[in-house]
Amino acid sequence: MLGYLATVGALLLALWPLESNAREDAVAELAEYLEATRSNLSYIERREFDRLRELTAIHRKKPNLRELYKAHTKLLSFLSDSEQAWRYAAWSVGYLYRTQEIEVSEEEDYRSAKLGIQILANGILEHPESAFLCDELGWYLGFRLDPSHGSGSLRRLFQVDAELHQMLSRQIDLEKTIGVEGEPDNWLVAKAYYEKAVFFHEAKGSSLGSRSPVLLFDRLPVCLSRYAINLAKEGHFGEERNEAWNAAAHSWDQLANREFDIEGKDFSIRLNDYDELKRQIESEEQTDDDILLRFRYVKTRRDLHNFDQWKGRCELEKNELVTSARRATYKARVRLTQEEQSGNTLSDRANELFIKSFREWAAAYDQHDPLYENDLIAANVIEEVELYRDKFLDGKELPADFPLNQVLDWIQ
Repeated sequence: MLGYLATVGALLLALWPLESNAREDAVAELAEYLEATRSNLSYIERREFDRLRELTAIHRKKPNLRELYKAHTKLLSFLSDSEQAWRYAAWSVGYLYRTQEIEVSEEEDYRSAKLGIQILANGILEHPESAFLCDELGWYLGFRLDPSHGSGSLRRLFQVDAELHQMLSRQIDLEKTIGVEGEPDNWLVAKAYYEKAVFFHEAKGSSLGSRSPVLLFDRLPVCLSRYAINLAKEGHFGEERNEAWNAAAHSWDQLANREFDIEGKDFSIRLNDYDELKRQIESEEQTDDDILLRFRYVKTRRDLHNFDQWKGRCELEKNELVTSARRATYKARVRLTQEEQSGNTLSDRANELFIKSFREWAAAYDQHDPLYENDLIAANVIEEVELYRDKFLDGKELPADFPLNQVLDWIQ
């Protein structure tokens, strides 16, 4: 019950600062979600449930925080066995500003995200062997705090949040999640929760809800890869970056060696079976249906995990030419941020740093052909080019002498 009180308190704290219309919509959405449980409630409980509906209608006219708090507390207590209730509450709070498209400061956005994390952590206290909630919190710690196109500010706020660290330390060993900054890193913390999810699912038979177990297993290498990616974004180009990519590569290898049972079939597969099965098919040593079927399953599973792209990236990122290009990109980004924060017009020096970074990338592609085969790195390069066009060319076409024109013709 204490966990649910914390959930309700966090939910209302996040709802209340909003404009009234946004707050009303969020409360109404929660009530509609909970209505799915009404048929399982006793007569007395249904009366309390209907009271919430009435309070929701009253709240739209004249907010009454105290009564609303009491009704939410009672209603959520009816859902003590529902892991989905914790997930819903966390997402309602943690993504509230974004789903309502409300502009807030990075600090306020982090506060919203933190409340979502706290709700899921409280849910795990209520369901200590829940693979579903551990998986959910792992995803949340990773992608909510560090989305693919985010600024990285939320993950930096997380790194110095001692209060949240103390809470999470009751569930995982935070010492194993320390990053290069000397503080817990959100991607390494996410990995720790994914490890718990894998253990509870495999050893305890804990359900993942509607999620496929297949998707759970690539969470670990993805976390390590995203951690390594951030090192370059934050200016770390020493041995620690290579070590991070080596750790990611090792994790992808572990995934490739894992046995996957195929539902309805009497055989299992490994991602690493791909080359041998392909060789047998091409050499016509074995062309029976079983071999062809196993090959199709392996190829489908590798594509599902985007295995070849990620594993290839682990090696490519350690290449000296790629590292040099990443370093040049980092310097250009830092200069751009400094000048934008100063409020001055972007200088020729900032433009020169971006052009230098593009020359570095052109040299890397020119001297290292495997780069052309990696869509993940190509997406990064295209993102930097689009940023340059937006900031320095007002969205106009790239000039004829742009250093990456030939590369872009190939990778786009």
